[in-house]
Amino acid sequence: MPPTPPPPTPSIDLWSLREDTLLEEHHNGALLLHTYWGQTPIPHPGPVLTQALRRMLLGPIQLHNVPGTDTPTARTQLLTSLHTLHGLIVRSVADHHGNRPLLTIIPTTATAHLIPTPVPPDHLLRLSRYATLRTTGTSGILESPTSPFQAVFTRPEAGWLITTLTRPHTLTQTLTRLPIGPTGPALIAHLTATGMIETTPPPGPGRQPAFPEDHNPALAAWTPHDLTFHWTSRPGYHPTHHHRHNPPPTTKPLPPGPRTPLPQPPTHAPYRHTTLLHALTHQHPTRHHAQQPITLDQLGELLHHAVRAHTPHASNGRIHQLEYYLTINRCTGTNPGTYYYDPASHTLTQLPTPHHLNFQPLTDTHPTTPDILITITARHTHPGPTNTTPTHALTLKHAGAVQQTLHLLTTALGLAGYSPDADNTALTAEALGLNWLEESPIAEFAISSHPTPTHQIPNHPPPPHT
Repeated sequence: MPPTPPPPTPSIDLWSLREDTLLEEHHNGALLLHTYWGQTPIPHPGPVLTQALRRMLLGPIQLHNVPGTDTPTARTQLLTSLHTLHGLIVRSVADHHGNRPLLTIIPTTATAHLIPTPVPPDHLLRLSRYATLRTTGTSGILESPTSPFQAVFTRPEAGWLITTLTRPHTLTQTLTRLPIGPTGPALIAHLTATGMIETTPPPGPGRQPAFPEDHNPALAAWTPHDLTFHWTSRPGYHPTHHHRHNPPPTTKPLPPGPRTPLPQPPTHAPYRHTTLLHALTHQHPTRHHAQQPITLDQLGELLHHAVRAHTPHASNGRIHQLEYYLTINRCTGTNPGTYYYDPASHTLTQLPTPHHLNFQPLTDTHPTTPDILITITARHTHPGPTNTTPTHALTLKHAGAVQQTLHLLTTALGLAGYSPDADNTALTAEALGLNWLEESPIAEFAISSHPTPTHQIPNHPPPPHT
């Protein structure tokens, strides 16, 4: 026999404002709410709404405790006014014990509007495949790229409920298994209103339940990881936190080790008259190379134009996050090994990479060993107090710009180049002496001498001066 459910425990519905909301009161009675999404004016709030907002700024309240809500008409008017504030309203569910809320639903977009609706007891419930459960250290957070809300819980009862629904269960089955009593329907109503718990009517005999996201064609192309990354790659659809950190150095200090100065590029070279259009149309990435290795002059020329001279990527908060490491297999004028490239001094610094790891990045994903592998890494920095752009997604875009520039330059210089498959992050970080949580490999580019010595795109003299 299933365990006897606990005695009824009525749930308490609580209302509050987002923590980042400020209330400004004018002498004529008008209100102005300052929020993360801008300003919300309330020209004629009336005394009941004014009192409610004052109290909601301090924390969750029960609306019937607001002075002036002793009639159904007053309560209806207050609810109507609060619903117009959409993404500023935070909803919570508590029990009669008066402890901290079991569950708090925080909107993450300005237009998010939570409307909890009771779920029939025979309907099936299931956690969304795209929902993620994590901890802040003091509370649990449920969030999903398919939902404009964040569900926060500081008591274990809501966590039990969420983890129980990794498989389909009816509301009745869920309430029987968990010691949450009649508070359960309110918790379920709030969670299903966020979309992170889905519900569906019971299927017919011999049929499988049909949850909405299982038959949503817009989700068919997305894995949970890919959709979560895309969701967090741009601001606007996920919670953005402001941090204040001491800014890291603009550039990375040079590591110790023997340095090799790189030659400066010639002041007059045929490729200087190459047009961008020809460089684009004549790109032919190749994984083959000539018998003769690349030269130090060619390497210095390539790095000067790709990294040093024009810096083809922006920076996050004036911090140049991208760093460049070279695993050299063959290069006339320098020894094989692992090097760090410093654009400011245009030098290579040899790293004390253990012998068994020196060429590991070259042999993992390359069918033919290139002359040189350039590994682009990123120093991970925190956004400043006013920078809310997700930095990692922006850094990946910068690395892509560098790879495209390298493609164009190897074409113009008559070299062989290509973007290989991603290398093993752990092995590459170890070979470069990096803690990948602080600085990690994010892109690679392989270069060699071209197997066809005459391979070079047509040169076009500059147009005559007019």
